[in-house]
Amino acid sequence: MPAWWKDEITALEGDIKEFSTAIGNNRLGDAYEVARRRVGLIVGVVVPLLVLLRWPGAALAVLRGATPIITVFVGGISRLLLRNPRLLAPVLGFLHQFVASTWRRMAAQARDRVKRNPPKS
Repeated sequence: MPAWWKDEITALEGDIKEFSTAIGNNRLGDAYEVARRRVGLIVGVVVPLLVLLRWPGAALAVLRGATPIITVFVGGISRLLLRNPRLLAPVLGFLHQFVASTWRRMAAQARDRVKRNPPKS
């Protein structure tokens, strides 16, 4: 296993511990910072996995129907960025803003849900 991969695994394990501690102590700001550092992992792996586990039939049906659309969309964006690399920063900025606002909205909904139904001790 390459050294850089071992370093990445160690850093990820540290982030998981930090995130768990922050959530356990109700420090959502600290948890958000960890999530912000790992936004690629969350958007690329965790969210699709959660959707697949929560609604497996629906997720697979959507993927079957959406795969051609997604392929055309991602392929078009990729070709555009390859032809004009200066657009990469604005596209990544937009993607970051979209993911961050979605995360904030989901965190606010979770906080509201906890306020309405506090955990039983």
